[in-house]
Amino acid sequence: MRSWLRAPAAVLFVGVLCVGCGAPGPVHIPITHTRFDALEPARLVEFRKARAHFVNHEYAAARDGFAALFAQDPENVIVGIWQQECEFALLPDAPEISARWARRALEQPTVANHVLAARVATDTTARLDHLQAAEALDPRCAWVEYGRAYTAASAGDWPLARESLARAKAADPGHLWTFWLEAWIATRTASLETAASALSGFLARAVDDPRVEPRLVDDARLDLALVWTLSDEPRKARPLIDAVDPNGPDALRRLTALALVEQALGDLKGALDAAGTAERLAPGEILPIVQQALLYEEWLGDDERAEAAWGRALALARSSTRLVSVLERTRAGVRLERFAAARARKAGP
Repeated sequence: MRSWLRAPAAVLFVGVLCVGCGAPGPVHIPITHTRFDALEPARLVEFRKARAHFVNHEYAAARDGFAALFAQDPENVIVGIWQQECEFALLPDAPEISARWARRALEQPTVANHVLAARVATDTTARLDHLQAAEALDPRCAWVEYGRAYTAASAGDWPLARESLARAKAADPGHLWTFWLEAWIATRTASLETAASALSGFLARAVDDPRVEPRLVDDARLDLALVWTLSDEPRKARPLIDAVDPNGPDALRRLTALALVEQALGDLKGALDAAGTAERLAPGEILPIVQQALLYEEWLGDDERAEAAWGRALALARSSTRLVSVLERTRAGVRLERFAAARARKAGP
């Protein structure tokens, strides 16, 4: 992930607990603003114009618009975040972007500049140093504790992340990004009901808030869709997936989620189509291939196609060092051994 507003990739909610008793409603998020994320009406008009450029993939025009707004209000973290997103869209994952914001924070040591430098820092120590510098300038900035919570969550330190989230809420009770991170953590550590409540509450507030990046909204939609599917309510999941841009940055995750939902709804052809499209979109990803293999083997009884899919999965897993690929290599190998044994039994002595 290139910044702390990019959720770490996850295929399924490994840490989600079992279904509890009774689903709470969406969590309530108060409407609050601070000097670090408020947009006055006049600036909101210009912000929306720049945002429209971004959504239309006109990143240079969007960057110029956000840069002008940031120059007018240099403590507005939100405007700076959107400027950074434009920079990454124009020059993905470029180390010079991180270096540029670090220099800016050194030359102009404001709260926003340190927070934004922390956001794109490639080194955890540098990130925490920038957050500490921002806190020294203003200990009431919710973005500081949000950044610490994100750093802790990325390392799987859930207690520390929750402590920082609580402090961020104390600084700004309606800080939407804090609620997004809290919801993301819930999908990995809490009950399905708790996760659904947190995600629903975030979406209820974020969908119509122009300050929130579309990627965060889509991430939350897909997380909630999977929560509903795991809760045996896939009909609630389908509209959420339909709302995600099929050509956006979450296109692959949308397709793999769609395959799961379609399978849960009993549309096996739709599930296969989604997984097949995902494989063609990202031939280096193993999940869509495993989804097809399982559909052929366990739902359609098509051993020939299942064996072929497991073969593709094994070939891909052998060339990857990613943990998920290592795990799938074992599973694919076992499945292929079973198919070979079955053929040997049929052939007889």
